[in-house]
Amino acid sequence: MQMITSRQNRLLRFLLPRREYTTIVTIAGYLNVSEKTIQRDLRLLEQWLEQWRITVEKRAGAGVMLDSKNITDLLHLDHLLGAECEEIDGVMNNARRVKIASQLLSETPNETSISKLSERYFISGASIVNDLRVIESWLAPLGLSLIRSPSGTHIEGSEGQVRQAMALLINGIINHNEPQGVVYSRLDPGSYKALVHYFGEEEVLFVQSLLLDMENELSWSLGEPYYVNIFTHILIMMYRNTHGNALSREEDQTRQYDENIFNVASQMIHKIEQRIAHTLPDDEVWFIYQYIISSGVAIDGQKDVSIISHMQ
Repeated sequence: MQMITSRQNRLLRFLLPRREYTTIVTIAGYLNVSEKTIQRDLRLLEQWLEQWRITVEKRAGAGVMLDSKNITDLLHLDHLLGAECEEIDGVMNNARRVKIASQLLSETPNETSISKLSERYFISGASIVNDLRVIESWLAPLGLSLIRSPSGTHIEGSEGQVRQAMALLINGIINHNEPQGVVYSRLDPGSYKALVHYFGEEEVLFVQSLLLDMENELSWSLGEPYYVNIFTHILIMMYRNTHGNALSREEDQTRQYDENIFNVASQMIHKIEQRIAHTLPDDEVWFIYQYIISSGVAIDGQKDVSIISHMQ
């Protein structure tokens, strides 16, 4: 099952058993987040729910309700989300496991050992083994494997899968506790603090400037979820490459593209290379290009921005 955030999991599990409309205010109060956050999550979940033949029904003044032609679809998803929630919370509710998972992902494909982890986190080897078992369950749906051998322990998978897991880990922390307060630029306080914690404030400010230049070039403003998404993934891409851990990736055979958007992506990569003093593989341009396209960039008459294809 495709991964969703822990907050989105809890949102769905709150709505699934209810056979009446529930107001956004009620849902926001239950999850302790803003109404805007709930509305954003519901928009993102509408497409995700299509695979389960479930729709988000909306009624003015009454709220929202999940509905399906077959009640068993609702029950089946509720059961699966319950099992997934245990795996997610098993990591997210334990700060040590978050740190261990983050370390393993950041250092992939390099190995570490139970003894080194035990020394670093000041706990017994048996506790580390238990933590690794929980982390392994969390990684499995992402297509990643935790490999244990006499020489050490490491995560195995593609570069794309590793980056996706790192993003989910960071976003999971953001979504698990989303404090309210002063907004830093276009990042909410939880997002800003989490990204600064992982990557440093200078890098966060650099990417903020990078995305502002991109939007100006394309005369296009990224929506909130896309903004945070591309922000996180660029930081992860920079981190993986500067630490020399990035895995080689398969060539994307799809090469239809919009020249203007591709040129903007190329300029972004050039700025990143200057920033990190490191030459990046050619496929990183396509990595950025795909994220711009996925944001739904619109045609602009002045700059002739158009989309030929959405590359997968």
